[in-house]
Amino acid sequence: MLAALKSFPYWNDVLGNVSYVLMGLSFFVTRMLWLRLLATVSMLIEIVYFLNTGGDLLTSIGWDAAFVAINCWRIVALLRDQAQLRSIVDLQLLRETFPNLDDQQISAILKAGEWLHLPEGAILAREGEPVPALYLICEGVAAVSIGGNGLAELGRGELVGEVGYITSEPATATVTAKGDVRVMAIDKNRLRSALRSDHKIEAVVNGAIGGSLARKLAIANRRANGAA
Repeated sequence: MLAALKSFPYWNDVLGNVSYVLMGLSFFVTRMLWLRLLATVSMLIEIVYFLNTGGDLLTSIGWDAAFVAINCWRIVALLRDQAQLRSIVDLQLLRETFPNLDDQQISAILKAGEWLHLPEGAILAREGEPVPALYLICEGVAAVSIGGNGLAELGRGELVGEVGYITSEPATATVTAKGDVRVMAIDKNRLRSALRSDHKIEAVVNGAIGGSLARKLAIANRRANGAA
């Protein structure tokens, strides 16, 4: 096939153009894995183009080879993250809670948290005390109370500790496991670090927190209107 290509008078120019077209296409790709794959293939073709062009192009070839090596390393990391995600039981819940994030961004949130199995009566947040983490309820139900008075129940997909995460203030309510509860406890400092490194994660997480607070406020308002 290579011999057939070489018989074409402009075959090397075609290689050069294909390389730049692929690189241009990579600028329009939003999925990081495909972006890196396109960029890697583009630079490999460009290396062949430079080798057949002749002249002193070793510097350009060397930089292309370095970028190919970096991209290959990142592709391996992305594939590893994808493999790990496939083993996560609550992956669909994470996608629903933090929508429009790619696998690498979901992995960044996962690295900030851990799964905890809590027995009945375990305290996720205690009124007037700092909340140690931002919790995502994955399974079970938690009861919310203020001053010992029950207000609501939180189930799968609900967040606990949003106010503490945003304001660093003590909890405004007590949240207690009602039966066995499984949660993802997200370390606040590690989450903030992930948010600083990726503005899309920041926007999605802040949107999820805002939506959770809005739902709870609506419930509180309905209860207050009912009491009146």
